[in-house]
Amino acid sequence: MIPLPLKRPVPFLAALLLSTLAHSQEPASPPSAPPKPAAAPTSQTQKIARTLNFNVPGPRGQITAADGSPLANNRIGHNLSIHFPHPDALKDKNSIHSWINDAAHDLSQKLGRSIPLSVEAGAKHYRNRAIMPWIVALNLSEDDRAKIETLADNRFSTQPFYARAYPNGHLAGHVLGYIGLAGRFPDAPVDNNEFLFPDIEGRYALELAYENQLAGKPGQLNILFNNEGRIAQKTIVYPPTPGMNVVTTLQLDLQKICEEVMAKSFRRGAAVFINPNSGDILAMASWPPLDPSLFVTGISQTDYTKLDKNPDEPLRARAYKGTYPPGSTFKCFVGAAGLASGKLDPAERIPCPAALEIGNRAFKNHKSTDRGDLTFVEALTESCNTWFYSIGMRLGGPLIMDYATQFGFGAKTGLPLGDESPGIAPTEEYLREKRRMRYNAGLDAQVAIGQGDTEATPLQMAHAMGALGNGGNIYASRLVSQIQDITGEVIHSFPPRITHQIELPPTTLLVLREAMISVVSSRSGTGSRASVPGVTVAGKTGTAQWFAKGVESTVGWFGGFAPAEGPNIAFAVAFEGEPHDNSVHGGTHAAPLVGAVLKKWFEDKSRRSPAAIPAIEGLAEVAKAEPVNPTTEEKAETEPAPQPPPEKPSDKPSFWKRLFGK
Repeated sequence: MIPLPLKRPVPFLAALLLSTLAHSQEPASPPSAPPKPAAAPTSQTQKIARTLNFNVPGPRGQITAADGSPLANNRIGHNLSIHFPHPDALKDKNSIHSWINDAAHDLSQKLGRSIPLSVEAGAKHYRNRAIMPWIVALNLSEDDRAKIETLADNRFSTQPFYARAYPNGHLAGHVLGYIGLAGRFPDAPVDNNEFLFPDIEGRYALELAYENQLAGKPGQLNILFNNEGRIAQKTIVYPPTPGMNVVTTLQLDLQKICEEVMAKSFRRGAAVFINPNSGDILAMASWPPLDPSLFVTGISQTDYTKLDKNPDEPLRARAYKGTYPPGSTFKCFVGAAGLASGKLDPAERIPCPAALEIGNRAFKNHKSTDRGDLTFVEALTESCNTWFYSIGMRLGGPLIMDYATQFGFGAKTGLPLGDESPGIAPTEEYLREKRRMRYNAGLDAQVAIGQGDTEATPLQMAHAMGALGNGGNIYASRLVSQIQDITGEVIHSFPPRITHQIELPPTTLLVLREAMISVVSSRSGTGSRASVPGVTVAGKTGTAQWFAKGVESTVGWFGGFAPAEGPNIAFAVAFEGEPHDNSVHGGTHAAPLVGAVLKKWFEDKSRRSPAAIPAIEGLAEVAKAEPVNPTTEEKAETEPAPQPPPEKPSDKPSFWKRLFGK
C-alpha cells in the first residue's frame, strides 16, 4: 500500500526534538558557590561521585487524519525546576525548610502568582536526590517560561520534555482519547536506569488502543557527577526513538463541520458518517466534546470529578457507546424483513388509521386522522406508526430480529477502541433470559416502530444504513488505515473487511431506496432538511422515547445514504432532547446536521456520481408511488415520539379480518 503523506514530516520533527532533549533535559549543575578547599574523600563524596544512566522517554508517534493532517502530535513543553545547593550544605530539617520557603517566596514574587511548594516533599527530595532538579510545576505557559529563563537566579530553571499536543483542540476528542503519566516523579534515592522524566502512556480511545505502536522507545544518557554533585561529563549512549504514526480514516473537514453544527444546536448527541463501501469512518463526533489537552500533564482529582459529575456527561463517547431506541429509522429494516421474506408486497395497500387496537390497548399514530390505505413507500414516507404496527404483527418479532441482527444490530461493529457498545437486539433468547417473556402482538407492534427493548448506537445505525445502500454488505468499522514508521514506510495496513452479506432481492433494495428517497424529497416526507441540491439523498427520520438515567426523554434520529443511486457516504445522527421535552424530532433536530455535512462532502463534484457498486437492475422501471397528500395542518415535517397506548377494550373484530383475513 502506498504511504499517505504526513502534513508535518516526522523524521525532521523527531530529529529536532531528540537533539533538543538530549542536551537540555539533563540535570542542571547546582548553583555556583565560592571555591572551597580540596577535601579528602569521604563516604558522602564517594556516594556523590559516580556515573548514572538515565532513560530518556521517546516521543509518541502522531495520530493523523486520512490526508496526513495531525490530530495528535508532540511539542516541546517546559516544567519548572528548583535546584538545591550541595547535598551536605543544609545540615538540618529547619535549614532545609527555611531554604524551600525562601525559594517559594522569591519564585512567587518573580512570577506574580503563587507556586505551592510542599516543604515535606522538598525536604525528601533534598535528602535523596539533591543532585537532581526538583520539578515543582508542569507544562509552563510561554509567559511563565520566559520569566523564569530571564531570571538571574540559578535556583530556578525550566526543564524541557515531550508534551502531547492536540492541534485541533477538542476535535474528535472521543476518538483520539487522552494520555497520562506512566509513572510518578521519583523521590527515592537516585538509581541507575530511572527515567529522566516520567514517560506518558495512552489511557483512552486511540491513544490507548494503539499504545504499542504509538509509544516511543527510550534512549539512554550517562552522566558523571563529581564529588561536588556537579556534572563532570555527559554521554548520549543512544537517542530515543519516536513511536510509529497511526493514520486514521477521518476526513478533517467533515469532522469540523459536524462539531461546528453541534456547537450551535446540540447540547447532547452524536453523529457518524462512514463510507458504506469500505466501512471507513469519515467523521465521528460525540457532544458535548472532550478536550484531550486537559490530560496532557495529568488531571487533578477535582477537575476529573467535575467532568465525571457533569450532567451532560462529556466523558461519554455517545457515537459508539451511547445506545438509544432507534424509533422510526428502524422501519427501514422492518420493511427489509417483510419485502425480502415475501410477507410484504410492495404494491400492497394497508390501512393507516389514527389508532389501532391491539388486545385491550389503543396504539396511536402520530397523526390524528385516518391516512387511508398506503403502500410501503407511502407508509415509510409519512412514517405511519399504525401501518407498521400491523406489519409488525404480521411478520412477528422473531423474524424482524432475525433481519435486524443481520444488519448488525445487537453486535459490535469492530471499532478498534475496546469499549464499543453492542446495543440491544431483543431476540427470542434475549426476551427469555432478560425479561422472562415471549413475543406477543403488543411487542411485535412495538418493535416494528423501533421502540421496546431495541437500542442502537449511532455507529451501528450508520453501518446498517450503509448496507441498505450498498446492496447488503456489512463492513467492519475501519478507523485506522495504516501504521507508518518515522520514515513514512507503511508497517501495517488494514484493508476493508466485509463481516456479513445479507441476501436481499434486488426488488427489495429498489423499493427501500425509493421509499427513503421519498422521505427526503417528497412534500409529505419528514427529512427534507437533509436534502442537497443536485444530489439524491435517501434517509429516514426517527423520534423515540427513552429513559436517560431514569428520566423520560426524547431522541431524534436521522439516518441514510447518498447518492441514493450508489452511495459513497452513509450516516446516522442522534439528538438527545431535554427531560420531559417532546418537541424534539428527527426531521427538525438531526436532519439539518446531515444536510450541512453532505453539502460539504459534495462540494467535490466527483462525489456526486454514484459509487462503483454493483448496479441494481430495474431502478428506472420501478413505478414511483404517489404519497397521500398531507393537509396543510398536517405537513409531515415532525414525527412525535409514540405515546404509551391507553387501555381501551376492542370492539372492532372486523378490522382484524380485513388485515389478516381471519
